[in-house]
Amino acid sequence: MANWFTQFAGEAGGSGMSSYGRALDAGYTPEQIAAAVPNSGLSVGWRLRDTISTINAGSQASAAAAQAQSQAANYESQLSSYKSQLDDYSRRFSDVNNQYQTALSGKAKAEGIATEWEGKWNTSQSDYEEAKKLADSYREEAISRQLSGLQSGRTTQGTQATPFSGLAGGASAISKAASDKESALAIENKISAEDSVLSRKGPVVEMMNAGRGSGTGSEQATRSLAGGTRHYASRFS
Repeated sequence: MANWFTQFAGEAGGSGMSSYGRALDAGYTPEQIAAAVPNSGLSVGWRLRDTISTINAGSQASAAAAQAQSQAANYESQLSSYKSQLDDYSRRFSDVNNQYQTALSGKAKAEGIATEWEGKWNTSQSDYEEAKKLADSYREEAISRQLSGLQSGRTTQGTQATPFSGLAGGASAISKAASDKESALAIENKISAEDSVLSRKGPVVEMMNAGRGSGTGSEQATRSLAGGTRHYASRFS
């Protein structure tokens, strides 16, 4: 099957290195020439065949290299994407780690504050219990004093009518003692007087004798008794 390469055929109607050279001079690339020679219908010399083989091998190698390069570029792009993702993951991990450390610090601080306030609460509770016990003791003492005061007030009201019951009671006791003493002295004086009268026989006998002069015996006896009574009344009045 003839193609554009037939125009570079040699004098014998075949193709060789001279044909290859003229095609290069015409502006065709080695790859184009190597692709056109097998389909030109021309006989191909061994040197042009080797050159085409070399060109094809080179083209295949180039294609493989280009493919490899493309794959490498693709891999590099993927690696770059992976690297970007890893950087993002690293940044996020760093942020999370910072937040975690901040949370730990806040947790430790909160635990410290909680411990501090727990200590303050325990101290306040202890102070409250102590103050409550003290207040209860004061209250019991106050109640005891009030009860004692009430009992003392009832006793005072039952014995004395004035606020100065103690002084009044003392004065009354002194007055009573003085009165008792005076009564005792008065009785003693009366007894002494009685004894002195009884021991004085003269006046009694005289009064009785004086009454014997007139009247009947009963009248004389009555006068004698009345005179004696008056005498004793005057002595003890």
